Amino acid sequence: MAEPQESRRGSKAGRNEARKLTATALNNAGVAFVLAALLQPALAYLQQQRSIDFPVMVGSTIFMVVGVLLCWLARRSVRKLED
Repeated sequence: MAEPQESRRGSKAGRNEARKLTATALNNAGVAFVLAALLQPALAYLQQQRSIDFPVMVGSTIFMVVGVLLCWLARRSVRKLED
């Protein structure tokens, strides 16, 4: 006899906890990328003592976009919590 789908996927509390842990991990990774995006130009400037060049700005922009995307995915994951 087949088990109900609910018992195979775990309890509602377990699913909610897994979603919260996923959201926390995604958010933390997103914050790390945003901080790297903000610090990269500052550190490049301090190291070279000249204006920031194009490759540094491109890298910083890519890191910022990835960080914002990860934070957005974290918020999306939390919206799926069950009552």
